[in-house]
Amino acid sequence: MAQIHLYRGRVDLVMEVINLSAGGALVDMGTLDRPAKLDVGTTVSVGLTNPETLELVELKAKVVRLEVDDHGSRFAVSFESPTASAREAVQRLLATGRPSKGPPPLPPSA
Repeated sequence: MAQIHLYRGRVDLVMEVINLSAGGALVDMGTLDRPAKLDVGTTVSVGLTNPETLELVELKAKVVRLEVDDHGSRFAVSFESPTASAREAVQRLLATGRPSKGPPPLPPSA
């Protein structure tokens, strides 16, 4: 749906957004190592890029969840006090989201 840039000091990481809402995002880190000091409760600066319009919206966000498993790492953020223009930009990004095609059809009955 979108890319997210995580700004932490001198580190700028680009990752894929798995899920986005008006209040936050779930981000896929894949096999990237977790950046130092990226813990639950950490405040980060993020930039969301709309893949269709290339519009960039910059927000402050708090890390609310970290997940690590055999498939990689993910983290969830909650946007903190976004400005009216940032909220509108996130809404535009949500409007360009593509709905899931849904699960594959069931095989025919025997």
